[in-house]
Amino acid sequence: MITGISVMNVVPALLSARINSETLTKTDKAPLNHLVVDYTQVMRARAFLLAVGLSVLSACSQVVPAAPAPDPVGAYQVIVESLCPGNRAGSIFAIDVSGTGLPEPERLFAALKADPRYHAYTMMSATRAELEESGLINKNEMHFENGFLIEFFHPSLSAGQVTVEGSIWEGGLAAAGATYTARWESSAWVLDEPTSRWVA
Repeated sequence: MITGISVMNVVPALLSARINSETLTKTDKAPLNHLVVDYTQVMRARAFLLAVGLSVLSACSQVVPAAPAPDPVGAYQVIVESLCPGNRAGSIFAIDVSGTGLPEPERLFAALKADPRYHAYTMMSATRAELEESGLINKNEMHFENGFLIEFFHPSLSAGQVTVEGSIWEGGLAAAGATYTARWESSAWVLDEPTSRWVA
């Protein structure tokens, strides 16, 4: 930082040096030490202006980091909570994540397992076909013996919005679903009123 210099005396210092230089050229009578002092002031003024300019450039060059994109896992979490508030019979809570479009669907399970409402369930990622192959779904009666399955279809993921068809199924005609849209608002996922509801 340059001391002893202010913006108010920068211009007078520059003018003073110019006048004294012209006087010396014409009369050769201006005191040499006076001219040296004036040029010292000019150099200080230039240094001051340089410092101010660098500060302005530094401030302008600082890039404000963009806000992180909302995590769609949170959108699916509020949709699952709407499909299953946590009071259903059965001990197996299966989710077919193949229809979510999520790059890391295991993070959805981690978020749901942290919710006390789902602590009583054994959660698993499985399709209906996989549950049939494992014997958890009775193929003859098309019944989920001891649990329920949440499925997702036709996901549409964009910045700040997730729209997907979701359903919960226990077997046979024991099923329900709707089209769900979750929007990112005020740093949280907000679920719109589901549309195209159906119950079987």
